[in-house]
Amino acid sequence: MKLRRKSAPPLLLSGGAVLQLDGAIDLLGDAMVHAETVGALIDGVDAGAAPTPLPLAEVMESSCRACPVAARSGAGCRCLQVDRLRMDGAESLSPVLLRPGQPPAVAGEQPRGLWQAFAAVRAARARQVRRAA
Repeated sequence: MKLRRKSAPPLLLSGGAVLQLDGAIDLLGDAMVHAETVGALIDGVDAGAAPTPLPLAEVMESSCRACPVAARSGAGCRCLQVDRLRMDGAESLSPVLLRPGQPPAVAGEQPRGLWQAFAAVRAARARQVRRAA
């Protein structure tokens, strides 16, 4: 998993994140130190829209130069690049880019159940936020 930041070089996070269907995010390794940022990035993704296909080179890009989201955003713009996304028995077949306000960006075909599970995770997290308010 890599945290890409407009104002700084990308940060490689060893470990990972496991998204649970009840909305919980289990963080492992370095990702635990960045729990708030990782959670906010996952919460900021437009899970209701169809994933955006992007060339692998764009999904794996190490800078924010070509990103349309970064071009419109301030220096604090961030996104999360994951090599593999697994939820509810479905697993991404290629890297995924999670950007605030955008649908997931994917390189290549992905299993249909993956995005249904991702939408379920996001909905569960939104319910938790509403209950806490």
